[in-house]
Amino acid sequence: MRQALAAKPDRPDAHNLLGLLLGRKGADSSEVLAEFREAARLRPDFAEAHNNIGLVLAQSNDENAAATEFREASPHPAQLR
Repeated sequence: MRQALAAKPDRPDAHNLLGLLLGRKGADSSEVLAEFREAARLRPDFAEAHNNIGLVLAQSNDENAAATEFREASPHPAQLR
């Protein structure tokens, strides 16, 4: 995955997947968060990445920041139309 990102670092889906893989491998939460945050930076409306950020933050007991990310993951009223 890292080789794929080295070739095309602008793929939010790849950053999100790498974050998931790192999390499953037991990587440090800061490394996992960095991948999810890069995915969300590249595609601000990437709900799954925001949800994953929220989950990591909630596990780290940062409830306020987690709630913000969960709100970003929820569809906004304009998106529901």
